[in-house]
Amino acid sequence: MRVLIVGAGPAGLTLALCLARRGVPVRIVERAGALNTGGYVVSLQANGWDVADRLGLLPALRRTALPAADSVYREGATGREVFRYRADVVHDLTGGKMLHVPRDGLVRLLAQALTEAGHEGPRFGCEVTGIHDGPEGVAVRFSDGTSGTFDLVVGADGTHSKVRALAFGPEKTVLRPLGYRGAAWRMPFSGRLDPPYEGYMEVGRQTILYQSGPQELSTLLCWRSDDLAPVLPGDRHREVSRAYDGTWPVLRRLIDGPVDWDGAYLDSLCQIEMPRWSCGRVVLVGDAAWSLSFLSGQGASMAMAGAFLLADALARPSIGEALAAFEARLRPTITTVQRQARAMARSYVPRSRAGLWLNRILLPLLMSRPLLKLRARQLVAKSLIPPAS
Repeated sequence: MRVLIVGAGPAGLTLALCLARRGVPVRIVERAGALNTGGYVVSLQANGWDVADRLGLLPALRRTALPAADSVYREGATGREVFRYRADVVHDLTGGKMLHVPRDGLVRLLAQALTEAGHEGPRFGCEVTGIHDGPEGVAVRFSDGTSGTFDLVVGADGTHSKVRALAFGPEKTVLRPLGYRGAAWRMPFSGRLDPPYEGYMEVGRQTILYQSGPQELSTLLCWRSDDLAPVLPGDRHREVSRAYDGTWPVLRRLIDGPVDWDGAYLDSLCQIEMPRWSCGRVVLVGDAAWSLSFLSGQGASMAMAGAFLLADALARPSIGEALAAFEARLRPTITTVQRQARAMARSYVPRSRAGLWLNRILLPLLMSRPLLKLRARQLVAKSLIPPAS
């Protein structure tokens, strides 16, 4: 079986690693010129943890992970503490299966493991320009003028998937906006956060800061917006500055500081909703298929789980049977996580000062140990990864 994987993120690299270790010939192409070193800190729990464990990556990921520590949320205008998110409570609720890792660290580890499995790695600076599913296989044209024929083409190329557009139709038919925009970057930082995770809530926007290294700070910003237009790298600083006009002075200095806006993440928060993730011998996985958004807290974990389960299903006699089994196994969980993320989106950022005041009262209760135990299934999807035989 000849497999083409489009996209070298967590989903694409996890799938490639699983298949390579089974001796399946895989080609990976990635539109970017190198592995993506931007993005934000991602959580691996339950599904993501179990995939990393099955792949033998947990020891290295533990060394890469940010230290477990409490998170403090404050009012943006005053710095007043609203509530404290207890790390030990989250640890207990996940059975100890929780890691916060920089996305680029996760991607690098997957790429390294793929090289160690004897694979040559992704072909960078190359994207798919044409797909035709014919009797001899899926004929694919590439941006460098070359072409190839494959038994299976996997789109793991993100929320704005080119494979999905070519094989399934326009993005607008499957895009479900959540009403927010988000931005994230890492930057030099000579200070110290104590605790190393801080959140700031304001009317219409929310900010999370991570001490991601001794001299490094990671940011995750989210603000209410219905604008879906893409923002070019040269316009990102202006867009964030506009959205955070009048914010607290510390964040203002960070926005105007030494930020690599070319490498920063900035996009509208959306979900992808599709009646099917496969069409003939073309299948989607990860954000290309379902895009949970960072509001779910499970995007990377479910991308890795989807890739693992797809590789597992491909051991079946026919590709059609494999793709049907993959979707039947995963779709109920994805549907549930998407629904929960939409519920979270409705109140993630307060719309008014009254909403901000209500959050000050409700959030400490919702994040208390008794209520977190009741909500555990809503926060972390049950693992779908079977134990090693």
